[in-house]
Amino acid sequence: MYEVFATDERDAFVPHCLSPDVDLPNMLDGGRLHGPEAVRAYWARQFAARHPLVRLEGLRPGGSAEAVKHVYGFGFGEDGLVTRMDVRAGA
Repeated sequence: MYEVFATDERDAFVPHCLSPDVDLPNMLDGGRLHGPEAVRAYWARQFAARHPLVRLEGLRPGGSAEAVKHVYGFGFGEDGLVTRMDVRAGA
């Protein structure tokens, strides 16, 4: 997901990884985004303003990491699609 997110192909992968009722944080304005179209519009606005550097360096379920700037928590539906994402500041 992160490999595609950082490219111009991100719109094509939305239906393949985000649930129709996905709930993600709005890191630009606060609050939450609901549904793939809201997420798609948010990402378009985010990338129009600046291209964020997104680099996944590893996955650690519930663990800590020294190089983390943000810690992402994901919820998944029975179909394997992302239903929720939460973000908190990392160490």
